[in-house]
Amino acid sequence: MSIVKFKNFSYLRGPKGDKGDKGDSGQGIAGTTGRITYNATTNVVGFNETGLATENYVDSATTGLATESYVNTAIADFATESYVTTTVNNAVSSLVDNAPTLLNTLNEIAAAIGDDASFITTVNSNINGKLSLTGGTLTGSLILNADPTAALGAATKQYVDNAVSTVPTTTDEVTEGTNNLYFTNARARSAISVTGAGSYDNNTGVITVTGGVTSVNTQTGAVVLDTDDVTEGTNQYFTTARARSAISVDGAGSYDSATGVITVTGGVTSVNTQVGAVVLDTDDVTEGSNLYYTTARANTDFDTRLATKSTTDLAEGTNLYYTDTRARLAISAGTNITYDSATGVISSTVTSAVDSVNGQTGTVVLTSTDIAEGTNQYYTDSRSRSAISASGDLSYDSATGVISYTMPPVVVDLTGDFDGGSYTELPEFENSQIIIGGGTYDVTPILPVYSTSAERDAAFPAPATGTMVMTNGSVEVYDGTIWKTLAFV
Repeated sequence: MSIVKFKNFSYLRGPKGDKGDKGDSGQGIAGTTGRITYNATTNVVGFNETGLATENYVDSATTGLATESYVNTAIADFATESYVTTTVNNAVSSLVDNAPTLLNTLNEIAAAIGDDASFITTVNSNINGKLSLTGGTLTGSLILNADPTAALGAATKQYVDNAVSTVPTTTDEVTEGTNNLYFTNARARSAISVTGAGSYDNNTGVITVTGGVTSVNTQTGAVVLDTDDVTEGTNQYFTTARARSAISVDGAGSYDSATGVITVTGGVTSVNTQVGAVVLDTDDVTEGSNLYYTTARANTDFDTRLATKSTTDLAEGTNLYYTDTRARLAISAGTNITYDSATGVISSTVTSAVDSVNGQTGTVVLTSTDIAEGTNQYYTDSRSRSAISASGDLSYDSATGVISYTMPPVVVDLTGDFDGGSYTELPEFENSQIIIGGGTYDVTPILPVYSTSAERDAAFPAPATGTMVMTNGSVEVYDGTIWKTLAFV
């Protein structure tokens, strides 16, 4: 097998030694007095310096140092390059665990959650801002994309307005059926009959009474009677004598039926020194053994009794007392946390956090200025205005956002039916027109006002057909012959 390259184990080398001192200049090898000697005959170089190691000293000193074979054997148990590579790759594969290519690094995962250090809080906040499937209250407007098609579909204002516009507003728009008939004089008159002393003409609706009472106590017409006009019968009228004779007195007293006077004898003559129509309250009665109520007495009695009581003396009702078990059972775990209801311990299951949000760290507060625009674009006036168009009688300026409405002229033909009275279909706006005798005339938006017909005639001695004025609060139009009054309804 291949051995890991030696360069990977550079830490086995010893530390680098200090640099030695510079030696003295040599004396050459020609002589024998220098530190190095040379024998020109034998060509042997020698050392003339004490303290230098000889070959034998070096050989004996290096005995026991690791040999090459020893080193090779020692490093045979070190990890091979292929083993290290395989182990690292397996660890990385377990970490990635078949994650998609775009989410198999920490940087890609951070980018996928928008580098949001508070991603869980942000997601929970977004979820809490959504309308629950079980219902709730919207704080803004709900815009539907179309009218409902299903029986239980939500209705738009447009749909309701269109539906309401088709609902009849007068009986003229509802055809008479066979059961609920409209009122007519003939139908009402035919539904009436008279029995007894009278007759009825169902053509005119006139009822004639014959016989019956002709007078009351000799009086006729609109008779108004009082007791002076009615003779007393068994139900007698009131008289003072009759009233006095109907009263008597028992017990300690006497009664004079001639005068109506009642005299009391004996009995109570005064109450707590008061006489006459005595009305007593507790201020007039001295307190005895039955003490009167005072706030101080009530508070003292309550405080005395309450001081001897505790919650032990008060039975538990629907408002339950606190216990650790009840408190712990009232809590449950949400997203990214676990909860042990037996111990009350809440633990977070979040194992990683976001380092920064849009380049910011710490307590991050973002506004739309800090977030680059993506496919969900920010609002601008030009974008909003370009998203609107108009048709029909509406015109729209996308540069300014102004929507204008041009009302079409409304024409009401009064020819042949213009004989005065009320006209319920004459519109009350500027672009209206009326037709009189084949001619079309614009309705005047601002009418001259006159108090009397004399003032009107003085202002218009020869009015043109279709001229409109307001006289004494009524709108009038000249039909070419006379002034006719219009009623706007």
